[in-house]
Amino acid sequence: MYRLRSIALAFLLSALAVPSLTAAQDKTVSIATLPGYSPFGFYKPEADDETWEVVPPGANSRVFQGYSWDVIRESFHAVGYTLELRIVPWARAMYELKRDKVELLFPAGKNAERMEYMDYSREPVNAVDFLIYTDGETDLEWDGLESLAGKSIGAARGWNFGDRWEEQSAFEKQLVDSIEQGFRMLDEGRIDGFAGYEVVWDYKIREMDRSGQFGKTPAFDETREFVTAMKTNPRGEELLTAFDRGKRIITDNGTMDQIAERWR
Repeated sequence: MYRLRSIALAFLLSALAVPSLTAAQDKTVSIATLPGYSPFGFYKPEADDETWEVVPPGANSRVFQGYSWDVIRESFHAVGYTLELRIVPWARAMYELKRDKVELLFPAGKNAERMEYMDYSREPVNAVDFLIYTDGETDLEWDGLESLAGKSIGAARGWNFGDRWEEQSAFEKQLVDSIEQGFRMLDEGRIDGFAGYEVVWDYKIREMDRSGQFGKTPAFDETREFVTAMKTNPRGEELLTAFDRGKRIITDNGTMDQIAERWR
């Protein structure tokens, strides 16, 4: 009789442990982002450039920082999720999302092509204006993208500049591999302008100690950037909803104001 009771108790404890393990697994999400996207997401000074890191609630990354990372981390932690952070170049991040190696990607702007295969969070992670940087001595008379007709405009490879940009064919779009390369080509007169994300490009200009040396057009478009999941991901809707819920929590409790002040 004692042995039977022991077996029954062991079975009960085992049954209770399974949901707990499952719950813990369900509260972990793998998410990819890109480095070199300051001030939204970039490596800390003298970081060892790790590409994988587990960040449980209450913890921060040892190697990564930025406005968008703070929004992501605080939002998911507010609803109890542990983050498995993947930091890789953008093309690699997209590759891994499409092949289910990670569940989510941030921060991503919307365009018609992406929306065919990706779902987006309702809450934004950050916002950017798109504009054209010039060498500061240009004779360009700005009247929207159409005024660039016949010119050569640099654009960072793989970056989204919105549907208006994609639909425009009046000027040559010359792809570059980095922000630094684009500004170098602008300096050398190899392009007439350089399409950019204002907050990100301005931050890079300050890092290069080149403040005040480039001109800027008014914004030709803008976007908010979001967390995304593949439409084929069975957990996609659940995870995006969790982010939305967490973002509303940190907006209501003042954490978003603190993040904005930190990266002002």
